[in-house]
Amino acid sequence: MTGPGATPIFVDTGAFYARADENDKHHETATWLFNTIRSGDVAYRPIFTSQSVLAEFATLSLYKLG
Repeated sequence: MTGPGATPIFVDTGAFYARADENDKHHETATWLFNTIRSGDVAYRPIFTSQSVLAEFATLSLYKLG
């Protein structure tokens, strides 16, 4: 449920992958964003994604991260 002033956010494959891959050029930014969302320091909630995004992320991770 969103609170006052909170904005729902859709997370796509790129953000999940950047968070998972320490060598990705956006890793630090993705890590910071996920951490600040979790702590409530930014008003992005709830987080939405799709089954297709999760499947794509799993496939990409398998092939690129092992």
